[in-house]
Amino acid sequence: MEMLRFTAETYAHCLGGDEREFLRRFHALPHPAQCLFIRMANRKAGAFYQRNLSYPEIDAINDAIALLLDEGFAARAHEGDYFVCLMSLGKPELLSLAEALGQPVKTSWDKRRLSTLVAQHLPFEQFTAQTGGFIRPARLDHVGYLSYLYFGKPRDNLTSFTLRDLGLIPVEQRTQYTARFVDEEEARSSYYFVRLMAQFDTATDEKMAAFADAAPQFPRPQSLFANAKRNQALYALGQFFDKRKDVDRAISIYALGDSGDCRERLVRLAYACGRHDEAQGMLENILADPASDLEYLFAEDFYARKYNQRRTGPMTQALRDARQVFVDDLYRGSPEHGAIDLFAQEGWQAHHTENGLWTALFALLFWEELFETASSLASPFDRYPSVLKYNRFPVLFAREIADRLAMIRAGDAPAYLRQQAERKYGLVNSLFYWDAELPAFLDKILSLMPAEALAHMIGRMAGDFDANFSGFPDLTLMGPRGLKFVEVKSEGDQLQRHQLLRIQQLKEAGLEVEICRLGYHVNPDQIFTVVDIETTGGMSSYDSVTEIGAVKIQGGRVIGEWQTLVNPGRPIPAFITELTGITNDMVADAPKFADVAADFAAFLKGSVFVAHNVNFDYGFLKEEFARLEQPFKYPKLCTVSGMRRHYPGHASYSLAAITREYGISLRNHHRAMADARAAAELLNLINDKRMATQEQLRKTA
Repeated sequence: MEMLRFTAETYAHCLGGDEREFLRRFHALPHPAQCLFIRMANRKAGAFYQRNLSYPEIDAINDAIALLLDEGFAARAHEGDYFVCLMSLGKPELLSLAEALGQPVKTSWDKRRLSTLVAQHLPFEQFTAQTGGFIRPARLDHVGYLSYLYFGKPRDNLTSFTLRDLGLIPVEQRTQYTARFVDEEEARSSYYFVRLMAQFDTATDEKMAAFADAAPQFPRPQSLFANAKRNQALYALGQFFDKRKDVDRAISIYALGDSGDCRERLVRLAYACGRHDEAQGMLENILADPASDLEYLFAEDFYARKYNQRRTGPMTQALRDARQVFVDDLYRGSPEHGAIDLFAQEGWQAHHTENGLWTALFALLFWEELFETASSLASPFDRYPSVLKYNRFPVLFAREIADRLAMIRAGDAPAYLRQQAERKYGLVNSLFYWDAELPAFLDKILSLMPAEALAHMIGRMAGDFDANFSGFPDLTLMGPRGLKFVEVKSEGDQLQRHQLLRIQQLKEAGLEVEICRLGYHVNPDQIFTVVDIETTGGMSSYDSVTEIGAVKIQGGRVIGEWQTLVNPGRPIPAFITELTGITNDMVADAPKFADVAADFAAFLKGSVFVAHNVNFDYGFLKEEFARLEQPFKYPKLCTVSGMRRHYPGHASYSLAAITREYGISLRNHHRAMADARAAAELLNLINDKRMATQEQLRKTA
């Protein structure tokens, strides 16, 4: 009822006579009949066994059924609904029907197989006579259209309201919303194509062929929004035949679209079929009037490689021209982290920002327009600003965009963004995540970024957000030499077209950008921090750290140590005290973890995290930092698994046993610093083997 009221008010201009009549007649139904219709409309089953329609909250349900049938909100199931009726029965009922037919059946058969068997041997009329009949909800297309107006996407149920009422989906209640559709034509055209695409997932090959035959008659909407849906449907339909190597049919469908995706695929298929002159003409048309920068980049690349005989495309060439650097093999699972530590050694302060930096800048600069104007959201369930969809933002807010860009060029952006971050901090939005350090980080970025460069990039995002919000370089570097952006590519990674485009745009803005190809080796100068912790117990979600010991190693030498007792804020169990020797009195005056976290994180910075059974220590510390809402992410090395791999054959790899095997001193076992020092000796043994293996491979190669 909430959805219907909202739709009738906010989307009145999108409703036709049929919808208005549906709303009038539905509101006239008694409450039990309304409830039953919604129950049926909200279920996946297309037909319902009348005797099974029983809900404790619906009084006089037989009267409600009769009324829905009389008023056209339900209908008796017909022969075309036979299989759906069968599938709505329980498995025991299906087994009973099948056995009554004298057919051999097994209890292990699923409902689909049983339903198929019954449908083959029991006529529909006899079935309905035996079961007492089925009904199905009617007018569901009206419900589907109204639901689409409300949610902006096809929904076959209203579960979102339940999840909201349970507190599982946050919504932002406002007094004003703006419809996502300009008029009824735009809404109906959009609904036509999203409903069409919903059928593609389950359609047979014959049905898809029928869609393809009908494609030339698909309506051609006037609005950008609805035409984008048409292009999506044509591309999805073309992809179906493309993947089945039905090239002629795929080409005929792509040719009906005018999106970059359709035009690109059309060029590629025409060229692959030997229609080179035709493909060349299409490329020249794109180059003369590209739909986007990305499409232009595709056409320029394809034309140069196929018609000017250039051997490599711009993405491949850019990657080949990139500087190659090497980090320790332990960074394979975290290449950006490896690059951050490498650049830190070069004197840079590096951050993994990717798209988040730019979407945060954009969102804070245009917060009111994006999240607080009547036109920003189209229903309480919307999270993503509807004004950004299909490029409506520059049309609706042309004056505000011009004012904000002028403010940036005047040098007033840092102060404005600082105020915005203070006022809006923590407010839910769908464009970026808040972080306690974000305001200071943005402040520092802006102190190094030329105002004209910021205006250039924000202007592009404001002009077409969907085309310009992603593909930004992985890292943002700050240092004495200013500001630099770095795209990190690990072994086997390819540079994507939108990433190259974003790099070109940043360079056009006058910013320094670098592509960095990351290689891996065993780095003899890699810094490791061997950590051991003591805790109040074994559950990181409940227990707390009582002691930390850390030894920093480089080139096999100890270059630093860090140790502290920690007040866990809870009693230490007696058996833990017996094991570690750490008492409640010892930690009573010790600092809490929050008091030492920053100092400990500084000690770890730029190193590989090492521990004996590393996931225990790492997991506990990650949980401690999470309680402080601080990130904790480092490459890891486990001395247990490392010793097993490089020194196999021992009965036990516990710290006490393995150190004894190799003559490593271990005094005060189960105290953090003693265990960390012993594990550091194991690390040196492991690294000796790692280096020897690398040298052997080099000689073999």
